[in-house]
Order: sequence, then structure tokens, then C-alpha cells
Amino acid sequence: MKQIVESAPDPIRREPRATFDLTDPVQFQEDFRASQVIDSTRPHQDNTVQVTMRGGQAHQPSSIDKNKMAQWRQERVLKTAGARRRKPQGTKPIEEPRWELLKHWHSFSEVIPNWNHQWVKTDEWGKKDGRILHWSITSWLREHFKFGSIAAAQSFTVDHSFSDYIWSLEAMSGGKWVLIPMYEMSAKGIEGYIKYFYQ
Repeated sequence: MKQIVESAPDPIRREPRATFDLTDPVQFQEDFRASQVIDSTRPHQDNTVQVTMRGGQAHQPSSIDKNKMAQWRQERVLKTAGARRRKPQGTKPIEEPRWELLKHWHSFSEVIPNWNHQWVKTDEWGKKDGRILHWSITSWLREHFKFGSIAAAQSFTVDHSFSDYIWSLEAMSGGKWVLIPMYEMSAKGIEGYIKYFYQ
């Protein structure tokens, strides 16, 4: 009887690893600009208001109520709805991109009045259980459906990645795609847009 013997497998061969050329080492440095505190001032009502940039947000320290301690505040953004975080009350914090947009959209003396006005409007919307869409959602919709404009229902928190903004129903015009975030609108606002498109 003939015995069948399998041939031995080829040995594993490892090629020598490529060596790095250390004559041209990679240069890098850490960027701590986001952790820096930057103070500036803006005029408001015959006075100056301090604006502090810290941790990617802009604050108005002078508007804080000294009698109030830091309180737990429930998040109202859709992405983090329900989360509770301790935040100082009264500084009217906004994201750094929002601060840059305020400076872009309004004159030097109009920045703080618009900030305060829009903050009150957005805060009242939140107290009525109103919610806002996270920018990641509206930006995805803009990219997917090729929207060029967005109806600024809550103009203080509108997604800054859009090229055009519809500040009121009267500014609507035909011939272009517009994202209308009804999630951020009151029943009256939704009714107005429905009547516009079905008139």
C-alpha cells in the first residue's frame, strides 16, 4: 500500500521593513488657541460691553447675574436633547462661528443689540419647549438635496453653511430650492409657508 505524504508548505518569508528617512523629520506643534481667553469690547447703549472668547464660545460676562450660581441647564438641541449640564447663567453664550457671523452681518455698533435681541427670542422659544435642529442635520440636508437657501426660522441659530438666508416669508422668491425647517417654527409660521406654496 502506497502512503501519500503531503509536501511541506512554503515557509513564511517576511520582507525587511522600510526604514524612515530621519534626515527630514516631521515638524508639528500643538494648537492651544481654542483654550486661550480673548477679550474684546463693543459699544452698547452709550457704554461698552466686554465679549470673552473661551473654549469655542463667546460670552458677555458683564451681563451675568452675580446673585445666581451656576445652574443645571437642559440642552434643547435635537442632537443632545435631554442632556443636563451645569452652565453659568446670564453670559448669553454663543458658538464662535455665530459670533463671527454677527460681526459679518451687522455693523460694529449693532452687534451687541442684535445678539441680545436674538438671544431673548431664542430663549423664549426654548422655554415654550421649542427645539432647534443641530447644524449637522441641516448641513447634511443641504448637501444631499443641493439646497442653496434656508428659511431662518430661528435666525440666531440658523446653519451658517448655507449661501443664502430667507429672513421672512416676504423675502421668498420662486425658482430656487429652499430648506424650510418647520421643526423650528411656530404653528403660525408653518401655516404661512403652507399658504405661500399652495396659493
